[in-house]
Amino acid sequence: MDPTAPIGVLAYIRSLPTSELNGSIGFLIPCHSTPGHAYLHRKELAHGKMWALGCEPPLQGQDLSTYHDQTDVFFASPVEYLQTRFPSHVDPSFPPSPFPTSIPGAPHTNDYPWIHEWPRHLVFFGALLEHEEVRNMLEAKGYREVWKRGKMWEGEGRRKGGVRVWRWSG
Repeated sequence: MDPTAPIGVLAYIRSLPTSELNGSIGFLIPCHSTPGHAYLHRKELAHGKMWALGCEPPLQGQDLSTYHDQTDVFFASPVEYLQTRFPSHVDPSFPPSPFPTSIPGAPHTNDYPWIHEWPRHLVFFGALLEHEEVRNMLEAKGYREVWKRGKMWEGEGRRKGGVRVWRWSG
C-alpha cells in the first residue's frame, strides 16, 4: 500500500509547467480522495478547470437505501457514464465542463444532469482500468498514462490499483 499517492498526484500536477496545464484536469475519483484545492493552488486551474466526482452526503433527509451521489453513479457503470456524460470527441481547446459536479444539498438521482468536457489530464484509481472498455475508450480518444504511484489503496473496491494520471496527446 502507498498512502502517499493521493498527495503525490497533486505534487505531480503542481510541478507541471503552465504550458502543460493549458487545459483542465478531471478527477474520476471521489472528491475527498485527495486534498485537492487545499494542496493545489494553480491559477491555471481556476474557473472550473479542475473538477472531481461529487460524494456529497444526503443533506435533505433522502432515503439512504436509494440515495446515490455522483461517485456511486459513476462507479456503478463507468463505461456508460463516460459514454453518456462526455462528448464523443475530445475538444483540444479543453473548455470547462458545463456541469461536472452536484449542487451541494440538491437532491439527485441517476439522471442528475452531470455533463463533462474531456480534460487534458484525467486522474483516477488504477482499479478503473480493470474495465477493459474504459482503457480502450481512453486510449482511442488519445489518452496515455504519464504518472502512477502506489500499488494498492486500502479502501473499498473502487480505491485500488494506485493513483494514475492519463494525459490527452491527440
